Amino acid sequence: STTDVDKVLADAAVKSVAIATPAASHFELASSALAAGKHVFVEKPMTLNARDGESLVRQVEGTGLTLMVDHVLVYHPAVQELTRLAREGGLGRIQYMYTQRANLGVVRTEENALWSLGVHDVAVALDLFGHSPSEIAATGGSFLQRERKIEDVVFVSMRFPDGELAHLHLSWLDPHKIRKTTVVGS
Repeated sequence: STTDVDKVLADAAVKSVAIATPAASHFELASSALAAGKHVFVEKPMTLNARDGESLVRQVEGTGLTLMVDHVLVYHPAVQELTRLAREGGLGRIQYMYTQRANLGVVRTEENALWSLGVHDVAVALDLFGHSPSEIAATGGSFLQRERKIEDVVFVSMRFPDGELAHLHLSWLDPHKIRKTTVVGS
C-alpha cells in the first residue's frame, strides 16, 4: 500500500488506475496516468472544463489505452431496461425525455450542478437516443456561491438530429429530493 502517486505510475505491474479524488485533480492525475501507459477510470466529472477533457481524449487516441469516465447511471438495471425497450421498439419512436435531479443536499465548491449532477442524465440521454445532440442550451443560477460563479441550479435543453428532445433540471437547492427520468415514445 502507498499514497505515492508517482510510485504507482512507475510500477510496471500496475496496468490501470481508478481516480476518485477531488474534481480539480482529475485532469492532472489522468494525464499523468495515460502518459505512464496506464488504463484510466476516472470519477465524474472527468475534468472541470471542455478544453482539458478534449486534451485527455487527444492524449489517449491511438495508444490502445482506455480512458473511461464513471457514468454509473447507464449501468443501473432500470436504465438498462429502459434502453433495451427503446432499442427494441417497445416504446415506439422516442420523442422526448426529461429528468429531475434535485435535492437540498451536498453543495460542491469546485463544480457546478451540471458537472456534479447532470453528467449522469446527459450520459443516459446519449445512450438512449444513440447519438449526440445537434443543439444544446444551458442556463444556470449561482445563489450560494455567486462570487465563485458556481451554479447551484441548471436547466439544460438538448435537441437531437432526429428531432428528439431532452430537458434536464438540476439543483442542490431544491427543498424536494427528486430523482426522476421520464421518457415519452409514440
